[in-house]
Amino acid sequence: GEMGTALPAVDLGFGRTATAIPAGAGHTCARLDNGTVKCWGANGNGRLGQGDTSARGDAAGEMGDNLPPVNLGTGRTALAVTAGNNHTCALLDNRQVKRWGN
Repeated sequence: GEMGTALPAVDLGFGRTATAIPAGAGHTCARLDNGTVKCWGANGNGRLGQGDTSARGDAAGEMGDNLPPVNLGTGRTALAVTAGNNHTCALLDNRQVKRWGN
């Protein structure tokens, strides 16, 4: 009774859809249809890209529009995103790579 229609979709924000979903060890990220990246889960070593080590998505009110996107730089969007055990990387629209975590 926990799968199928009983399993809720991950809330990525109003009107947002995922185009890629990499997962690491204890964290998951999504590249959204507008090129932003959102990450949730365990945040050891800063692997969620928020400049801290606070877990996100494990309490009410932390997902959807309340989950901030990773700051990729002014005007930058992600073409691709990948996650490892303790880190996440994004290929940006200017072909630079940004990496966070350990």
